[in-house]
Parts: sequence; C-alpha cells; structure tokens
Amino acid sequence: MANHSKKFNDVRSYYKYHMWKKRQVVNAVKQGWITEYEYEEITGESYPVQKEEEVAVAAAPVTETPQVPVTAETENNAKGTSEEADVTSEE
Repeated sequence: MANHSKKFNDVRSYYKYHMWKKRQVVNAVKQGWITEYEYEEITGESYPVQKEEEVAVAAAPVTETPQVPVTAETENNAKGTSEEADVTSEE
C-alpha cells in the first residue's frame, strides 16, 4: 500500500459512494487534503488545470445586486398605462 494523505481514504469513500462529485474532490486537492496524484487515483482522470483568469473569476465574490425596473407614477398611470423609471443608486 502506498503512502497516502491523511484524508485520502475519506475522500475516496465519499467519491466512490457518490456522496461527492469530481468538483468536490478538486476542492479537496485545493484544500490540501489530497494530492493531484491522489485525485487521479480516486477519479481515474487527470487533475484538471485551470487558467489563472478562470480561477480569479470563479473565486470573485458577487457584490452587485441586480437592478429591477420600477414603475414610475405618471399622469399616464391614471389612463392605465405605465412607464419604467430608471432607478439606479449612486453610492
């Protein structure tokens, strides 16, 4: 038996019994639980290599909230029509 990382057997079991998907095994490599070689041993596939910009985009937090159009109160509302108002906040 080869020397494996401390969490190798746990990760292998999670993957083997369909409790984890490949992306979770990738996360185990990123967290240092297992090595890239052990990833290959567990999944039977090469460890995926991401480009730097893909990693940065994937890790970037979402900070903006989506803008929702708001109906403006206008004289036309009395006639049953509505207009969308441009409601953006300048913070």
